[in-house]
Amino acid sequence: MGPLKLGATPKEVAAALKTKLRLKKRRADYTYEDTLTIKRNGENYRLLFSYSFNQDKPIAYLCNIYSNNTKQKTPAGIGIGCTKAQLLAAYDYQNLDIRNDNDFANSRTQYITLYDCDSGTQIIFTLVDHFIAAMEITYTANDC
Repeated sequence: MGPLKLGATPKEVAAALKTKLRLKKRRADYTYEDTLTIKRNGENYRLLFSYSFNQDKPIAYLCNIYSNNTKQKTPAGIGIGCTKAQLLAAYDYQNLDIRNDNDFANSRTQYITLYDCDSGTQIIFTLVDHFIAAMEITYTANDC
């Protein structure tokens, strides 16, 4: 999404965003995630880093990118502000999962997940009143 790629190291993310990252210092405490919110040039990102441990040394990689930037688009040109109809037309219902927000009565929020089985990723579109309000890319937990 934008200049960021899933699997990037914190050093690669800092270089892509041209900013310093303030991740927590990790020892072998087996805490597996670290979330950062970055605001840069009018762009907002929420980044989730996951840690694996190699001989008790933590190794971080970017596993989730959330954004509500109007500049971000999918390869099919879908982004913040696009309608549900545009999203469905662009992806022709292929590998899509559509869910309503069941947490609140009369919610106007829907989530549409687009699965890319080849890359093992998914894009989750948050829609409010049938307009895309946010996008998130992450590794998929589905086996497709």
